[in-house]
Amino acid sequence: MSALDKNSQPLNLTGYTLSGNILEYYNTHKIYPASYTVTDSVNGKYTISLDDTIVLTRPRYVYEVFAVSGAQKIKIHMGHILVE
Repeated sequence: MSALDKNSQPLNLTGYTLSGNILEYYNTHKIYPASYTVTDSVNGKYTISLDDTIVLTRPRYVYEVFAVSGAQKIKIHMGHILVE
């Protein structure tokens, strides 16, 4: 995945760690744990992966990803996950 700034340019993720949520619905408390890995910090590239033991039973989930550095927390991505 790619993080972009407000001008649709790659967001430099150097110095940031990623966190996020995979949810059944927005504003729900049911959260599935995931790992967020920066693969190319200068070009804003990262991956999201779920633990192999997690079973997703719904056809659609939502996710949000944050870049965190100290007290700064920026939402860099949000969307839907389709399960087939």
